Amino acid sequence: MHPTLEALIALDDAASPPGVGAHVRTCADCRRVLAELETIRVELKARPQFTPPSGTWERVMTRAARKTALWSRRVTGLALAASLVLAMAIGIVYRHTFPGSHPVVGADTAMSRLIAQSQYLERALDSAASSHAAGMGLQPAVQALQQRVADIDYAIAGAPQGTSTEALRHLWELRVTVLRTLLEVRQVQVARPKA
Repeated sequence: MHPTLEALIALDDAASPPGVGAHVRTCADCRRVLAELETIRVELKARPQFTPPSGTWERVMTRAARKTALWSRRVTGLALAASLVLAMAIGIVYRHTFPGSHPVVGADTAMSRLIAQSQYLERALDSAASSHAAGMGLQPAVQALQQRVADIDYAIAGAPQGTSTEALRHLWELRVTVLRTLLEVRQVQVARPKA
């Protein structure tokens, strides 16, 4: 079995794996690879030295940091959106799989109103989200509120059988409150002048 390229490169070093030198002395293929490596080394040494302009490394690192931060914000936003969709999907599946596991919503008009308000606010948010192009400085707040809605959705969907109507109504009240706040933040985003 032939040694790895790293083992061949390290052949002249004290850290060379044992037995590599003996193998290379008897293997024509490995000697050919070593000869090619030596040719590359000689060609690289023959090239002129290049010294980059002062400050190049700092500019590269600054640019990389900006791109990393932008990528991180995008990934975080996508992850939050995915968690919201997942929480809602779990709730829908749970409701269809266990239809009698919660009190009848229609029997509680206050909860029915909260659910209707929640649906209205979601439609308004969809409209605001599609038109928001400015106000990116508020994205952390938007993401935190979206995560809170996802957490509430998860709690509603995962409420155990026998959960009181009052407890469910409280969750829907929280959801409406957070959605209202989120809508207000989105409206501020839309109203902000573009930078």
